[in-house]
Parts: sequence; structure tokens; C-alpha cells
Amino acid sequence: MDFMERRDGRLRRGFQQREPRNAGEITPRPGRAVRRRRRRFLRRKCHADQFGMLRSCIANKHWEDAVLLLADLESLAVLWRDNPAEVRKAWDAIEANSTYRIEDRYRDYWLSPDARAVGMMELGELLAETEHAAEAAVIFDALIRHHRGTGDVEVLASSLDWRARLYWEAGNLDDAMSFLKEEERLCREHGDALGLAQALNNQALLLEDRCELDKAVELYRESEHLHRQASDREGLATNLCNQARLLVDRLQMDQAMALFAVVEQLGAETGSDEDLARCLLVKAEALADMERAAEALDCARRGYAAAEKIHDRRLMQALGELLTQLE
Repeated sequence: MDFMERRDGRLRRGFQQREPRNAGEITPRPGRAVRRRRRRFLRRKCHADQFGMLRSCIANKHWEDAVLLLADLESLAVLWRDNPAEVRKAWDAIEANSTYRIEDRYRDYWLSPDARAVGMMELGELLAETEHAAEAAVIFDALIRHHRGTGDVEVLASSLDWRARLYWEAGNLDDAMSFLKEEERLCREHGDALGLAQALNNQALLLEDRCELDKAVELYRESEHLHRQASDREGLATNLCNQARLLVDRLQMDQAMALFAVVEQLGAETGSDEDLARCLLVKAEALADMERAAEALDCARRGYAAAEKIHDRRLMQALGELLTQLE
């Protein structure tokens, strides 16, 4: 498919009622940013230089030792909180060079999840981000059941958000929206403005899939206001990237390009390679549709480099495919 055909497809999507994406299973486009709430842990130094140990195991191909380190939930929690990309990269190396598989090593934890265990939240996030949705769902369901009773609002809200993401990726928009509405209610009741902004951003994504674009825009704007009030530049970058992508779908290219410039600046300021890579992916696609191939290629190359730093498989694949078309 050449860029003119892709542009014609976008014209149809921009001016006509779009086909709902919830007919059957959906796979969200990597350029559509889901805002994922994380527990606000303080960064800690890894005990006994656990990252040094992990890197040494990977470099020397001591796969069993690396697996033993990562299979310990407390060690996993420390490593994941400090550098999720390093953990994802380690598991990819282990699975590519040995018979160890991530779902097998954590099987006991997701078959009989103990929501009180240290590291269970981090394990759920790891499984969700390495395409083990069913296993992650079991863990987040357990965390939600447990923390509805404990009153730990922060962990409950984060678990609801992750579970909604998994429902969304499976095409179950109704349950995804239900969980996000519960998260929204919790955040409003407890004055969590940042959590509320994130929940509204994700609700807007679901409304787009339901073709309720005006409502989606309203929620994006409310979310943007909350992110600005909280001085949350990373969340703001995610929000503005989604708004810019929606403007591209509506062929409002000048406004979209202005927002992309803001997102790039925010990504550089915060050091968020995820926001930068996502922004550059959507911007590169838009530039390609506008037949500005050289600029599109530059954006795609920079985006791929950013995605590589965080070892985000979906972004790397999407940007790699785009580079193949452009080069």
C-alpha cells in the first residue's frame, strides 16, 4: 500500500463515521498512548547491585542464574521499579537463548496469586508488558479483589487501570470502561488529581473506539487541564500526543504538527523515551501521508532509537515497519 492509498484511507476515516474498533478482538495501534498509573515508589538503590548481577549473568550467558534472580519477587520488584526496560530486555535475551520461558517461571504466582506479596504488582506489569495478558489479568484481578477490602486506594486505582488496559486490548470495551469509571470515582473521592487525569485520558481512548469523538475530545481537554495543574509533564505529553493523533485523523494537520512539537519538547525535557517514540511514530505517519518522505524518515529513525532504549516491542515493530516503507 503506497502513501497515497494510506492518505485516501485516512480521508475516509476523517470525514465519515468510522467503523467501530470493538467488533471482535482489537489490537491498539502503538501510536495510541495508554496512560498507565504506577505506584509512586521512591527510587531505591538496588540491593547488592542487583542490576550489576543481572547484567553480568546476561553478558556471560548464565541464563539459569539470571532466571533465579528475576524469579524472586522481591528482587523483581526492586529491578522493575528502577528500570523496567532492563528487565524486559533481560527476559528477551533469556527466552531467545535458552529454554526458560517467562510464564513458566512465574506460574505458581499467577496460578495462586497472593495479593499481599511484595512484587505482585510489578509482576503483573511485567506480564502485561511482555504480551502475557491472560496471566497478568489473573494477578490484577486478585489485587483488585484484595484492595477493595483493604482500602489501599493507590494500589487499587493502579490495578483497575492496568486491568482496564487488558480488557481494552482484548476488545472488551464495556468492562474496560467500567473499571476506568471505578478508578475515576476513587480518584475524585480521594482528591487524586493525577490519577483522575490518567483515568480520563484512557476513557477518551475507549470513546474513540466507540466513535464518540466529541466526548473523547472533552475528556482529553479535562485531562490536559489536570495534568497542567499538577505540573505532570510526562502525563501531559501522553495526553497531547493522543490529541495530536486525533487531529491527524481529522486532517487538521497544522494543529497536529504544532502539538507534536510540544510533545517532542516535553519528551526531551522529561527524558521519557516512550512519549518521544510514540510522538515520532504518529508524526512520521502523518508526514508520510502528506508526502513529506524525508521528514517522515527522520522522525521514524529518531523514534526507533527512542523505542530501542526502553525496549518497547510494539513501538519498535511499528517504527521498523514504517522505516522499511520509507527507506
